[in-house]
Amino acid sequence: MTVPARPEPPGGDRWSSFSGDPRTQGHLRASDADRDTAHHLIAEAYAEGRLSHEEFELRNNQLLQVRELGALVPLLSDLVPDAQPAARRPRGRIPGPVRSWLSVTVVVNVIWLVTAIASRGFYYYWPIWPMLGMFLAVLVPWMFGTKKDEQPPSDRGQLPGNLHRPDDLR
Repeated sequence: MTVPARPEPPGGDRWSSFSGDPRTQGHLRASDADRDTAHHLIAEAYAEGRLSHEEFELRNNQLLQVRELGALVPLLSDLVPDAQPAARRPRGRIPGPVRSWLSVTVVVNVIWLVTAIASRGFYYYWPIWPMLGMFLAVLVPWMFGTKKDEQPPSDRGQLPGNLHRPDDLR
């Protein structure tokens, strides 16, 4: 049995081809397109010999009764990889938040140094405060990372999930 090739989602994450990630948004209703995608993944596994005919039939019968995305996870979890490999950051390149902090640090220290030399005395070291503020606001989230779900929506005004504005529909 040959299954027609279906385009891979960007980054190779098969879970992203559903209307919502079944692993995290299991409470959402499954659409016909979601069931078609799941059927394609099951048929592909059968064609590759990863499922017996009995398993293929059983999963297809269960797929017909799926109402929520979460019900797809047990049907597909052993067929679809959980996560894509983490993107590697090129060595030697300083991340944007660190560059921002470094540039502010250099600027405020140069201003302090010029004023200290002009006044002929190294008094209060005030650059520590902007440097510390930038450290807390920029470097701490970079060091500990942010969860994908916690990132603010884009400025384009997209609605959460798979919802679209009426003017976006064609």
